[in-house]
Amino acid sequence: MKSFLICHLGALGDFILTWPALHCLRKSLPDYHFLGIGRQEYMRYAITIDLLDSYLDIETTRIFDFLSGKAILPEIGSPDGAVLWLSKGQAVVELLKRTASLPVIAIDPFPEKRTHVAYYYCQAIQSYFPISIPQNVTIFFPFIR
Repeated sequence: MKSFLICHLGALGDFILTWPALHCLRKSLPDYHFLGIGRQEYMRYAITIDLLDSYLDIETTRIFDFLSGKAILPEIGSPDGAVLWLSKGQAVVELLKRTASLPVIAIDPFPEKRTHVAYYYCQAIQSYFPISIPQNVTIFFPFIR
């Protein structure tokens, strides 16, 4: 099974701002199983709105070796690609790149220039993946509709 890893360790508001980028990425990779790593309650909700297929809870102690770039957990396996919202994620990126066939990228959660953060995330992903970004990224926030 082809898999794609998403890792987000931030707060709920920060995670919500990733939704447009995740929606666009998921649309461009329809045949991939999306595995999330993050806070259990956020990951569960992302599954209900079809952004993820499964998740690993960030609160487990076993995840520490992965986040420090030491080892990939069996539950993660060898994802084909990944997007990690980590400020210091280069060790994890290098670990995942060893077996990935798609890009593995870490996105700094804070843009350098003033812009809508959701749009910034879409642009960062578009630099590596063929996604289409709508003019109004807020259409992907289900509670705004």
